[in-house]
Amino acid sequence: MPTISRYARRPVVLVMCAGIMTVLLLPRTVEAQAPAATGHVGRWTLEVYGGGSASNDSTSGTALSGFPAGTPFTTQAGFPSRAHASWFFGDGAALLNGVLTRFAQIAGRTFTPIVPLDAALMTSGTRRGSGAAFGARVGRTLSPRLAVEASLERSQGRLVLSDTMAAALTRTSDSFMEAFQDLLDTAPVSNLNVASTWTVPDGSSGQTRLSGALTWTLATLDRLSAYATAGGGVVMSSGDALEARLNGSYSFRLFGSIPMSESDRTLVTVRQPARAAMGLFGGGVTYAVSAHVGLRVDVRVSLSANKTVTTVGGSPAVAVSAPTGVLPSLTSPGIQFSTQSGIRSSLSGDATTLTTFTGSGWNRHVGVTAGIFRRF
Repeated sequence: MPTISRYARRPVVLVMCAGIMTVLLLPRTVEAQAPAATGHVGRWTLEVYGGGSASNDSTSGTALSGFPAGTPFTTQAGFPSRAHASWFFGDGAALLNGVLTRFAQIAGRTFTPIVPLDAALMTSGTRRGSGAAFGARVGRTLSPRLAVEASLERSQGRLVLSDTMAAALTRTSDSFMEAFQDLLDTAPVSNLNVASTWTVPDGSSGQTRLSGALTWTLATLDRLSAYATAGGGVVMSSGDALEARLNGSYSFRLFGSIPMSESDRTLVTVRQPARAAMGLFGGGVTYAVSAHVGLRVDVRVSLSANKTVTTVGGSPAVAVSAPTGVLPSLTSPGIQFSTQSGIRSSLSGDATTLTTFTGSGWNRHVGVTAGIFRRF
């Protein structure tokens, strides 16, 4: 079972204190009105609770069968090339590595290839972390053993990149710098600068669960009761989609006088549906402090369908300033850098967005909470 973060204990204490104060501050006349002689106990309960939660999201899904080829064109040197929106993944990475392989054969030395992001893009790439959980329940007793309840719960576990995806982004970003440094070191350029970074903006938030359930009392011993529960509802995810942004660039002066600069901007996005149906089951124990006040410890597991969608898109940019120029490689396949109007650069494909992975299977969420309730 996933572990509950130690930081989840703080909201538990706050919720428990708030609940206790609510109970203590209720008018004492409520107690006085209860007919002690008959042992009457209200059928309704109101509970506040807090605790922690953890999730285990499904990694199953359908991956893109293959990345499309770039747009073919012929360089000024007369060799075949292809135009792409990014070097970080797909056929753009394949073209760059093909050119580096030819340079290695010609020069008789090793050229560092770029590590494509392809494999990571064809996985789920995310996980939901653990966090605090808090909420409220309203229940109604139907019989000595059966009750029905409705609950509204907020869990703070955030959607984050998986360790595999984070490691892949780092490898791809680092290898971009090494690959273009090796490649452009062979050209008649000066003031060479190659850079690459990746970032994840803070946008994804937690989840809200609205559910209804039946509880069945399994056994009672003095003030203690054990119960099982099952039901369903809806889980609502808040916040923006999770994004990872890769930014690569290289700039130099061709023959010491012609400025050339290109930027490779790639966006990886993981989206979850705003809401999804869920089922739940679990159990716990209650302790009757008095005829009207009780404590509860509860463990619940909820299941919801995994509907995450991973997309990737490139948005290249070529800076143009006078004088303009063209730098083609003398290899097949070839690569071309160009700031001259009407002559294409290999990094010039249309900005496109591809769906690379669609999730399936079931996401599992486990919540462990403690609460205080009052019967009325």
